Amino acid sequence: NYTPLVTNPSGNITITAPMTYISSTSEHTTLSKVVRGTTNNIMLRIPVIMSSTGAPLQTTQFNLSTAGSSNPLTSIDSIYIWYTGNNSSFVNPLLFGFSPAQAGAFAINGVRNLLNDTNYFWLTYKISATANTTDSVDARLFNIVIGGINRIPTDSNPAGSRKIRNQYCISFAAEVDDGEIFNVTIGSLNNSSTCST
Repeated sequence: NYTPLVTNPSGNITITAPMTYISSTSEHTTLSKVVRGTTNNIMLRIPVIMSSTGAPLQTTQFNLSTAGSSNPLTSIDSIYIWYTGNNSSFVNPLLFGFSPAQAGAFAINGVRNLLNDTNYFWLTYKISATANTTDSVDARLFNIVIGGINRIPTDSNPAGSRKIRNQYCISFAAEVDDGEIFNVTIGSLNNSSTCST
């Protein structure tokens, strides 16, 4: 018989129960117009609320749709899911996954360990440079896979969509005696020039 040199090593391992899912939803943080050829246009903020204690669970998939978009394959260049942890603002986002433009239902896969309490995910579109300015873009969240279980959000289709517009020309003057329009007001719009000459 073999007797190990150490029969009762010091220390122990604590087994922590996993966190539990509480709720999730999807919401529009803005419905302002999106600009052709621009990136990181926020379509949905997706709060995922987990218990305040427990070991992390993983989010591995978002099942979504471009439903509500006028011409998604023309308007959208690519689609992204980002993660900002417990931060409810779109600051220093971490990429979860992405997809080329889609028409209808699609999935974005990735892996992200969730934090306790509220986690924030974001769906963004890169708008095509050739998108039609008469069109609009929208999104819908069907479910999220958390810890291997499909979780259905409280609101999967928040009201509203985002219209597409052209880039505004940046105002400038090449010479000190060039003419310049410093402000234009039409109805409720009040836009000032960026010209400093």
